[in-house]
This record gives sequence, C-alpha cells and structure tokens, in this order.
Amino acid sequence: MRWLVDKKQDGKTPGDWYKAENVRIPKYGKVMGSMWAVFLPGDRVRIMVADGRKGDANDPDIHPSDNDPYIAQGVVDEEWNRLYRDGESAQ
Repeated sequence: MRWLVDKKQDGKTPGDWYKAENVRIPKYGKVMGSMWAVFLPGDRVRIMVADGRKGDANDPDIHPSDNDPYIAQGVVDEEWNRLYRDGESAQ
C-alpha cells in the first residue's frame, strides 16, 4: 500500500510517498462494509473492512492498540518520490 504524506503543510514543500508491504487485513464477517485505512503516528497504517460488528477487530470506532498485529510500518518510498515528486498520481 502507498500513501502521500504532507507533513510540512506549508503549501510549497511537496509531500513524501510512503509504502507498507505485506499489509495484513483482519478477517471480516459475512456482511462486508467499507474499507478503512487508519493512519497512525509514526508512519504506521492499519487496513480494515468494517463488517458491522461492534467491538471486534474491524470496528472503526475502536482505536487499535500499539501492539495490534495488523498494524504495518510505513517507510519512505524512494522510487515513487523520485518518479512522482510533486505528489502526482501514478495513474
């Protein structure tokens, strides 16, 4: 997964592309809702599919714990920062 981060937010400095590889998604129920990307401090991300069940691993109202096994660590994506420096889309 890749995402663009605008940490400086000064309107002049381009953001950096980040990536996380092998992002795991918790098992979800039979009723599939929307897909969520939860961006966390420290360039971490968690992906979930909201399935309507409250209180489980896919409840977007619950903040994931720091030791959640489904949190992936993002790193600066040097390749995309070279190819798409101004935050333009890869498409």
